[in-house]
Amino acid sequence: DPQLLAQLAALGLASQDWPLLDSLLPRLAQRRIASKLGQVREQLYPALLEAGAEDVATLTQRWEQLPKASRQQPEVAASYVNRLLDLQARELAEQTLAPLLRKQPDNEALLAPVCRWDHAAPQLLAILQKVATPNACQAHALGWLLLQQRDFAAARVQLEKALSLSAQKHKVYRQLARLSLSEGKREEAYSYYEKALALSPYDKGLCNEAARVFVSGGGSARFAALSKSNPDLALNPVFSVFSDKGANWQDAMFSFSGGAVFGLKQDLLRAVALSDAAGARLIVSSY
Repeated sequence: DPQLLAQLAALGLASQDWPLLDSLLPRLAQRRIASKLGQVREQLYPALLEAGAEDVATLTQRWEQLPKASRQQPEVAASYVNRLLDLQARELAEQTLAPLLRKQPDNEALLAPVCRWDHAAPQLLAILQKVATPNACQAHALGWLLLQQRDFAAARVQLEKALSLSAQKHKVYRQLARLSLSEGKREEAYSYYEKALALSPYDKGLCNEAARVFVSGGGSARFAALSKSNPDLALNPVFSVFSDKGANWQDAMFSFSGGAVFGLKQDLLRAVALSDAAGARLIVSSY
């Protein structure tokens, strides 16, 4: 019954029941229920790419099994690229993203993964440098890639341009903070992190990163004091972990990492990101 299939698809989409949607997909295509087929593909394929693929071979196999038209969809391709970056498959990620970005250099879904690159990406950089008048997303992505090239002056020009155009200024402030750190301007980085947190106090990733930077540079008291001017920040679970006065584990946490800003052990990062204070302290005590 086409109507029943459509209702089941709607239920699966509402509950994000990916196994159900995966089983419904062939029947939706067979019955040509276009009203739900497109929605299911748009949400199901990214979920399948992101879930459970723990190695590049498995992930690539899933990607190649998708219909060619779906692999051209920016949201689906971005999910694949993000998962490749998670698995450190940087070259394959760039080879996948570059031809799509070349065709749609202003597509926000395709631009979003660019700001996750932690290394030089010459193909992506060349594409964005050809854009005559970058919009906010393009300037943001271009500034980040220039930072990876260590072209700090050019990166700052683009990030400040993005700041003047962007509606998501907290993301640009975060990148400017990273740029300032790369230039050795720690006080300036603190200021940018403070501005970012003022705009996005509930962002766990931002709060986690800022806390590590403040604490590693001896600015833990300044970071803890942020909640006085920004009460919403105190509601961020990550902030509560780092500002817990009952257990002086921050300094110990950084002692084994040599004070490195981004050098913490992955298991500790995971515990902090999950707001698992007890787990974080246990990990610290084991080093």
